[in-house]
Amino acid sequence: MKQRLLFLALYGLAWLLLFTFFRVVFYAYQFALLENIAISGILRSFYYGLPLDLSFSAYILVIPALLIAFTTIFSAHIIRPILKLYSALVVIFVVLVQTVDLELFRTWGFRIDNTPLQYIDTPGEMWASSASSPILLLVLIFIFTMVAINYGLGKLIDRSFRSFPEMKIYYFPVFIVLMASLIIPIRGGFQLAPINQSIAYFSTDDILNQAALNAPWVFFHSVMASDGKPVNPYVSMDWEKADSLVSPLYKKQALPPQILNKDSLNVVLIVWESFTSNVVASLNGEKGVTPKFEELMKEGILIEGMFATASRSDKGLVALLSGYPSQGNESIMKIPNKTKKLPALAHDFKNAGYKTSFYYGGELEFANMKSYLMNSGFENIYGKEIFDEKDMNSKWGAHDGVVFNKLLEDMKTAETPFFKNIFTLSSHEPFEVPVKSVFEGKDERSLFLNSMHYTDEVLYDFLQQAKQLPSYKNTLFVIVADHGHRLPENVQTENPEKYEIPVLWYGEPLQFKDSVIRRVCQQTDLAYTLLNELKLDASAYKWSNNIFDADTHQFGLATAKNGFVWIDTLGAVSYDYLAHSTIYNAHPKADSVLELGRAHLQLTFQDYLNK
Repeated sequence: MKQRLLFLALYGLAWLLLFTFFRVVFYAYQFALLENIAISGILRSFYYGLPLDLSFSAYILVIPALLIAFTTIFSAHIIRPILKLYSALVVIFVVLVQTVDLELFRTWGFRIDNTPLQYIDTPGEMWASSASSPILLLVLIFIFTMVAINYGLGKLIDRSFRSFPEMKIYYFPVFIVLMASLIIPIRGGFQLAPINQSIAYFSTDDILNQAALNAPWVFFHSVMASDGKPVNPYVSMDWEKADSLVSPLYKKQALPPQILNKDSLNVVLIVWESFTSNVVASLNGEKGVTPKFEELMKEGILIEGMFATASRSDKGLVALLSGYPSQGNESIMKIPNKTKKLPALAHDFKNAGYKTSFYYGGELEFANMKSYLMNSGFENIYGKEIFDEKDMNSKWGAHDGVVFNKLLEDMKTAETPFFKNIFTLSSHEPFEVPVKSVFEGKDERSLFLNSMHYTDEVLYDFLQQAKQLPSYKNTLFVIVADHGHRLPENVQTENPEKYEIPVLWYGEPLQFKDSVIRRVCQQTDLAYTLLNELKLDASAYKWSNNIFDADTHQFGLATAKNGFVWIDTLGAVSYDYLAHSTIYNAHPKADSVLELGRAHLQLTFQDYLNK
């Protein structure tokens, strides 16, 4: 019996060593985020990550413990190949999850969960999104680790099983009890509530908390939890109190147009992929990236201080087109039965006699975008399928220059008034563009800047050509981002800079030009503001304010994977629900605004569940 117990102990230890190894690899892969991080904090993350490592190791040990029990009935030579096959399959799963997690965290800012599975029905887009990743390096990490661990476990199994003496069947229940006892490390001890991710949170430096997490544990529990009845994970206070805090944030009144000189106008909404303020020199961003946008600002009205509601396109589009907040871990765009209940700009414009169209060079099925657009009231929806094969010059589909040309051609013969929405894609990963590089280098930062520069050029060319159209003098153009981006400065999820985006109103119908309006607001506010400027009913947009109403509360709320970032005129603060603490604080009244943020997310998530 001693040899069998020793084998199970060594087998479990091997998995603990693998998780420790991948924590080291995680730090090496995310090395750029470790500036000013103390070695002592890194070492502590190994300690705080141990309970989750033990938990998942115990999950893995359940089957080996059962197979060892059966060696009291059957020959160990029969059990050995079964255990080796099981081990090989688990190694492939664990190493694959850990390897994918390395790049996912670098790109998205959170450890792997069930989110990638939500995009599995559009593999082409998933591949395009990953094309800027160091695929060869990740493949080498996967293959090397998988082969090494399989080899080591195989040797351990072979040597151990050869030393197993015959054992009487009455020892079988002993091993069954041993297997059942694994529930203790699986749930993290004898406490009332089982272990969860928050046990790994110990630092105000979020990278240390993230490193302490066990990626396979997070992924496994996320997949298992996704099958349950949805509940509101953000409830933190009495509902009446939450409503009393949030209601004053959305006191609206209809105002006469503040920046337009006409009522009945054509509207072209240009949603620029990943257009962060950090690439606009006038907004203290990188110089020379969007020089044409700087020129356009002289003919338009820039809104400085808008913040995206999240960091994904599926959430940004809903915020812009439906004035609806993001839902933290969930995405309403992916649930057609819910999106049909949302207010939508296209629907309101259509009811006002506008012809509505949507243009995108990529796959419309991605993240259920097409169902959302159809539910929103767009009469004509154009995706990659309308473009010629020669124009499919991007891994995502057709580059922005091609799609802007399509929009321009349609505007020449379009029945007025019209509402046209174009969503760009060239500045999405892998940041490949069909022009000569302006920023030398093949690193991700240079590629990102080049993609922004390309869209800047083709957008400017489009607007210059649009000036020649008869409809131009009656057309308002609004340029805004679907979300910000961690690049070019690699800002992380808790940093408000990641969410700040430019908004430019452009065109002849403006009352004044070459102006900047500085006001803290959020993506959801665009819908109410636009409809109000055009004297259309905006009362359905509960979570949207009028940007130009001086009496409205100035704030922005961006949700991250397990928390939120609150921004207002005094500063910003980030809260993490797993850590139960702030992870970024540059606000003199952090406690009071955190309560506002918690109340807001509690109410908006419940609104999402009730749809």
